[in-house]
Amino acid sequence: MLRGMVVSAEPGKEVVILVFGTGEQRRIPWADVEKLDRGKHARVELLPPPPPPPPAAPPAGAPAPTAPAPAPGSAPDGLPQPPRPGVVRLHVDADNPGVDLFQVTASGVVVGANVSALISVSRKVCTAPCDRVIDGSDGGDFFFGGNGVTPSRSFRLDDRSGDVTAHTEARSSGARKAGMWLTIIGGGLVVTGASLLIGEALTSSASSLDDAPSSASPFGPLGGAALGLGGAAMIPGIILLATSGTKLTLGPVRGPMDTALLRF
Repeated sequence: MLRGMVVSAEPGKEVVILVFGTGEQRRIPWADVEKLDRGKHARVELLPPPPPPPPAAPPAGAPAPTAPAPAPGSAPDGLPQPPRPGVVRLHVDADNPGVDLFQVTASGVVVGANVSALISVSRKVCTAPCDRVIDGSDGGDFFFGGNGVTPSRSFRLDDRSGDVTAHTEARSSGARKAGMWLTIIGGGLVVTGASLLIGEALTSSASSLDDAPSSASPFGPLGGAALGLGGAAMIPGIILLATSGTKLTLGPVRGPMDTALLRF
């Protein structure tokens, strides 16, 4: 039912009204007017529209209409559409704060005169903990990282669908850098110490063949000291490199019972 204020009325022809609430001016045929109140604030009410006619019955002997068959890969009416591979609801949790999920948007190789380098461009998706619907159907790479966090291995989502959980155990990038430098310095000392010891052995062998009196050489003690220091630096360096990588686990979303079983 439409109500409004009468602007003008021509009996037998039409009524012009201003619709209440919108101020829209409408022309209404006189046959559709149910009630017209005259006075200071004239109002008009319209008849409700007639119900639509019932559908015509098919002629006798005509085949009953059938619904079109669903397209391949689509679900029938009333049923949920199957999830598209690569589109997942990713639940991200982390043992430590400050872990971010990144998506690699571009990558390439830069080649110079005597050097080449692999570069990649990425964008931040979210910070753990988070729940996001992510479209990885294009086969792009994702990884976890952040400020002071060692980047995790890259992974793809084009072979997954539905709910997926990603659990990360972040490790410090500072520890990884320390392990790298300890390994490099320790390796250099080991090579230097081994070279000094080999030089000392060759010098001693030459002196014994000449039957000349041999004098004390500093190469032996220096080589032994360098070899010992290098080994002492390399061992913790290798341990730091092996344990400073961010761990990543992908799997289905776990419920409370699964979490309890894992904790025990």
